[in-house]
Amino acid sequence: MPAPLFALWLVWRRRERGWWLAVQGPLIAGVVAFVVLSPWTIRNYRVHDAFVLVRTGVGTNLWLGNNPEATGTDWFLVEDGEGDVRRVSGRYAMPPELYDYLATLSEVEQERHLTRVALGWIRDHPREAAALWLLKFYYFWWFSDLNDIAPVPALREIAWGAVLVFFALGTIQAVGGV
Repeated sequence: MPAPLFALWLVWRRRERGWWLAVQGPLIAGVVAFVVLSPWTIRNYRVHDAFVLVRTGVGTNLWLGNNPEATGTDWFLVEDGEGDVRRVSGRYAMPPELYDYLATLSEVEQERHLTRVALGWIRDHPREAAALWLLKFYYFWWFSDLNDIAPVPALREIAWGAVLVFFALGTIQAVGGV
C-alpha cells in the first residue's frame, strides 16, 4: 500500500506540470513493477495453487510479533537445562501443538492459520499488543535490551548502527540542516 500512496503523492506534487507529465513517472514505475513481479507471482500460483504476490511469511512474522511469548524482537527467551535464559529464534519457541498442527498444512494454509492466530491474540489482548507495538517501535530505532542475553548477533547490531547514522544524516538533510 505505501507504493500506491507514494505514487499519488508524487502525482499531486507534480500536478502543476500537467496531469500527463505528473502521471508518467508513477505509471512507468507501476508497469516496470508489474513486469518484474509477474513471472514470480505466476510461479507462486503454480507452486502453491493460490495467489501469492511475492512470498509467504506474513502470517509467520505476524505471529512471531504477536503472541503471549513475544518480546518485541525476533527472539524469544527460553530457559535452557541449566536454568540460564537464552535467546532463540521464534520458530523454536513455538508451542509444540501449534508446530505439529502447522506440519499438517500447506505453506499457504500455514500462513493463513498463523495470521488468524496472531490477529485473534491482538483482538483478545489489545493492551499487551499495544505495549508490544510501542516496544517494537523503540527497538526499531534503538537497540534491544536483549543484547545482554546470549547469543548476541554482533554483526547485525553493528550494521544497525550504520542504519541509525544514515537515518540521522538523512533526517538532518531533509529538515534542511546540512
